[in-house]
Amino acid sequence: MRVLVVDDSRAMQQIIRRSILKMGRNDLDIRLASSAKEAMEITQTWMPEVALLDWHMPERNGLELMSDLAMLMADIEFGFITTETKKERLEAAIEAGASFVINKPFKTAALHEELEPIFEKTKDLEQRKEQQIEDELSNSQGLVVPSKDSLERAFNLLSVHEVRVGDGESEHFSEDWLPCLVGLFSYGHSRIISSVIVLDIGGAFILGSGVSEQGLLNIAQAKSEKVLSEPVANQCEKAMQMVSMLIGEADSENPLELKQLSVVNSNINKLESIMNQRKTQRVDYELWSQALGTGRMVLLMNS
Repeated sequence: MRVLVVDDSRAMQQIIRRSILKMGRNDLDIRLASSAKEAMEITQTWMPEVALLDWHMPERNGLELMSDLAMLMADIEFGFITTETKKERLEAAIEAGASFVINKPFKTAALHEELEPIFEKTKDLEQRKEQQIEDELSNSQGLVVPSKDSLERAFNLLSVHEVRVGDGESEHFSEDWLPCLVGLFSYGHSRIISSVIVLDIGGAFILGSGVSEQGLLNIAQAKSEKVLSEPVANQCEKAMQMVSMLIGEADSENPLELKQLSVVNSNINKLESIMNQRKTQRVDYELWSQALGTGRMVLLMNS
């Protein structure tokens, strides 16, 4: 659970952080920001699931910052921990989408009471996304396994640095795959998933590094921190769309389309069970970039 705490008081940041850690959850990852600018920079690369904001800060107030962050991430959950007491401002925060407002000084129990349902809701959404992959993978028709050469040509159309594609080893999932990207494909308007592609963290950064040499340093840093940003995911979506053209039938009236691209941060066993279904054909590829090293891409189709 990725939680961003934004407060211009470093002492208050630590108080809030310690209060959250007292919930005793083993899935918490907390980062701190002292300004709106810092919060925006962290969100662009780290993609928090929950943001706890102060109201009175330099540059932008909490309500303005919430609007800015929501533009970057549509599904982020917000809460306010603030000295602000004016009723109209607190109501404005709730109307704008905040889940709660707590006044300083606050009690740890009160913060836990507000955060627990938010954490459970966010966790449930993550699990439902992962369950969808397993439940909707069904019989595919007319699908072809793309060659390494065709994939390499497609990926290099999208990248400023050279990408090579080779045979990969069929390995069990492990923590070093995470976070990974999972793409779900189906035909036209059909809701039936025909194939799935999984990119481990290395593969996601290779295909998601974009067309700017200037951005490679930031990408390399984000990779070392195991953070998949929205720009990386968006670039991977373009690569996935190229893949859909290679694995689908040559039928312009009913093309194979990428229906959903999700970031998976946990639940390795669930992904492992999907890959090991008896009727599922699995093809492993190794991706390589001189700038970003190696990564994995796995194609799943029902045989």
